[in-house]
Amino acid sequence: MSKSIKWLLILSGSVFAFVFALTSPTVHLYFMQHVSPQVYATSGMVETGLAAVMASLMSKESIRYKMRRIFVFVLALDAAGYAVISLMGMDNATIRFLGLAVLSALTINIWMTLMMDAVNGVMSGTKLTDFQTLSRSWRLWGTVAGSALAIAVTGILSLEAAIWLQCGANALYALCDYKGFVNISREVLT
Repeated sequence: MSKSIKWLLILSGSVFAFVFALTSPTVHLYFMQHVSPQVYATSGMVETGLAAVMASLMSKESIRYKMRRIFVFVLALDAAGYAVISLMGMDNATIRFLGLAVLSALTINIWMTLMMDAVNGVMSGTKLTDFQTLSRSWRLWGTVAGSALAIAVTGILSLEAAIWLQCGANALYALCDYKGFVNISREVLT
């Protein structure tokens, strides 16, 4: 994997973590006030159950092979679906919780498994560990920085702005991962 693709993947994950750490206090506090415990528990159960089914399916190479062919569609569905559900869910927390539970369980499982597969195809051993650890550390630092800024902007960041920032960060992350996936795939095939 080229250095530019390596850093594209690392930095996009860090930006995503930063934005979600910055915006999540505003979003979570608002929506937790507008959803019942039953809906919250149901969305968790639905997400976990569907994620378990998807993880089981994605454990088969034949399924991953088919999913690689529609990876761009999965990423587009995730980015567009996240935006639509988030924006529609501003007026109805139940839509947001249940919609994101289903979307996350389906698309994130495919997305992250295929990215893991791609990276594992070009790295192994200590180089893979180095990349994973560096990537995780940058995401954690992004979270720390986003959380620090969230403390400073408490009460200033509107719900709408927070949701738009999350939608943008998710779309950027998907776009960067797609570029990384395509470049890594070319590298493996050549």
